[in-house]
Amino acid sequence: MRKYLLNGALLSAIAGIIPTLKKSQEARSTWTTVLQWVVWGATVALAVIAIRENAEAAREEELEA
Repeated sequence: MRKYLLNGALLSAIAGIIPTLKKSQEARSTWTTVLQWVVWGATVALAVIAIRENAEAAREEELEA
């Protein structure tokens, strides 16, 4: 769990919610607002996937050594 909470990629992806929230409050509900939320969700998902892959690679290196 610590690897997720202390990872810079995930922290910056989560911090990206601030401008997304501001934009969605200012704008009416349009397709660009929906697209912003989809992009933000994809960014968070990619950060989580990258953390998992790095953890798996580190585990494999430990097993090989």
